[in-house]
Amino acid sequence: MNSKIKYFFGSLLVVVILVWVAIFAIAEQNNLRVYFFDVGQGDATLVSLGSNQILIDGGPSGQILDRLGRVMPFFDKKIEIVISTHPDADHISGLVDVFKNYQVDEYLSTGVISDTNVFQALSQAIEEKQIPQVIAHVGQKIQITPAINLELLYPFTDLSGKKLSNTNSSSIVAKLNAGGESILLTGDAEESVERELMSANLNLKANVLKVAHHGSKSSTSENFVKIVDPKTAIIQVGANNRYGHPTAETLARLVSANILRTDLNGNIELIYENNHFQIKTDR
Repeated sequence: MNSKIKYFFGSLLVVVILVWVAIFAIAEQNNLRVYFFDVGQGDATLVSLGSNQILIDGGPSGQILDRLGRVMPFFDKKIEIVISTHPDADHISGLVDVFKNYQVDEYLSTGVISDTNVFQALSQAIEEKQIPQVIAHVGQKIQITPAINLELLYPFTDLSGKKLSNTNSSSIVAKLNAGGESILLTGDAEESVERELMSANLNLKANVLKVAHHGSKSSTSENFVKIVDPKTAIIQVGANNRYGHPTAETLARLVSANILRTDLNGNIELIYENNHFQIKTDR
């Protein structure tokens, strides 16, 4: 067998292997998966089903690219929706890298603006890629399947074009509903937002609570925790951070829940199987 034929069959074998790898990668992603990434002191959460992804925040740095590369098939360079809960650097810095490296079909945010360099870089990346923008509002639903949706619960008013001294109070709050299970995603929402949500008589009960603002004492009030009544509480927080997150007060309020932390448990994965979320962690 001459070298050309050997090269042909060798190349064909590589192609066949890659095709099967792709098939198995897709098959493994048939269940809804929610990844709470360990990106240090910041938030980045991926909702994934098959080849469709929703990325909620991007963390404080380009680490998000490594995290996405570990869980998304190598051939999938498209993220259907990117959501920015609010324009703080520890939530949007990584999104600049995401926009540069992935095709993004839609960018959803509150429209709150900022003078920071990272916000300007994010706005420039969105403009250069001509990514369609959608302003978040209460009641909005992203239908993932007939039985799975992401429902926006906050903000209650149009915040587009506004500059706020406290952007945490503008955070998008959303609820991922999957059959009888649910995950409440709270961004950096503070106690004032929690009071608004409770006063609106929304269905806040959830099996899993993504604890707001990295476990700061200004969020996750006692009454809010009672109403949500989570079995599992997930805190995205950096190890030995200078803010003292999560605070002892917040941990005490969550005593009845199984608490998972990215600084202690690494990346946290929730897999929806048999009408329940199964939990996997790095450690």
